[in-house]
Amino acid sequence: MIKIIGFVVIMIIVYSAGAFALYEAGKYFDNKMDNEIDGLDECINEGYSVIQIYPRVCVDKFGNNYIEEIAKE
Repeated sequence: MIKIIGFVVIMIIVYSAGAFALYEAGKYFDNKMDNEIDGLDECINEGYSVIQIYPRVCVDKFGNNYIEEIAKE
């Protein structure tokens, strides 16, 4: 009987840890989709860092680069 109770307790712990990991992963991916940026201007307006080179490059918190489009003359 004690072996069965021990097994059930271990399964509850394993299940809880897995559920917590999936919950945290879901929060990360939901947050990432909510904060998608469509271009350089939006990246700058969100307050992310701009590398002052030519053309300018803005880098968001996920490491995505948004490069200024330069019109060809």
